[in-house]
Amino acid sequence: MSKLKVYNVATINVKTQGENFIRIIRKKFVIGERNVKILADFIRENELHSIGTQELTYKHQNALAQELGTNYIVSGGYRFGNGPILERIIPCNESNAIVTCVEDVNDVSNKTIHLPSFPTRSDIALNGVNTITKLQPRILTYVIDDEKHLIHINTHLHDSFPEKREKQEQFIASYAQILKIAYPEYDMIITGDFNDDLTKLSFQKFVDEMQKLGLERIPVVQRTYSKQADSVAIDHIFISKGLSLEDFKVCDTGDITLTTDHYPVIAQVKRKKL
Repeated sequence: MSKLKVYNVATINVKTQGENFIRIIRKKFVIGERNVKILADFIRENELHSIGTQELTYKHQNALAQELGTNYIVSGGYRFGNGPILERIIPCNESNAIVTCVEDVNDVSNKTIHLPSFPTRSDIALNGVNTITKLQPRILTYVIDDEKHLIHINTHLHDSFPEKREKQEQFIASYAQILKIAYPEYDMIITGDFNDDLTKLSFQKFVDEMQKLGLERIPVVQRTYSKQADSVAIDHIFISKGLSLEDFKVCDTGDITLTTDHYPVIAQVKRKKL
């Protein structure tokens, strides 16, 4: 894994009760821009090397890239396509951007693809027209870092409709297998807001599929969504068997909790000696 001894990875859902989507001037203070500054500071202070984000809008993704400067690469497309015009038409046009620390890396290749998520006629018939807004397209972003021989997959699954979420988990497992076949010598990290936890059979099946591919879930058990009553994690990190887990934590204190209703999960991993 390049010259790095320890590799710090994280998953962070950046949504903040709507404040991430709108510019509200309060005493010459723009909330969304402040959130970006806090997020950038969090990334730098924790010396994060690869961060899977969820729910970054076009404006905020570009602002984050500018705030982090040339030390980081921000990669990833959007649910409904790229561009500032789309942002005005569809405020919820979010990305699952992956933020990569350049250190000794010149470039990473990336791709964003849609997960199976669009509502069917039966979905609308059973759940009403608002199903269309609830079932917004969900996407998967991945980056391939040739310098570190690392693949990072990042995603965000539905918070409703468990049957859709299960199909998305199956898709991710199949796609991870394709990438492992294409890059057999590369380590793999999977991050995301799965909106699913170990109490659900569907997620247990997904964890089993990951284990078959040689990926283990970081054993987070405390809640990662602040509004959730149960002490279970819905934000997860998986690492391949070529990586050893050194440490991990759920960040439920500090300024970062003012900018998101999720608690970031950070893991320190180290490449095992061959």
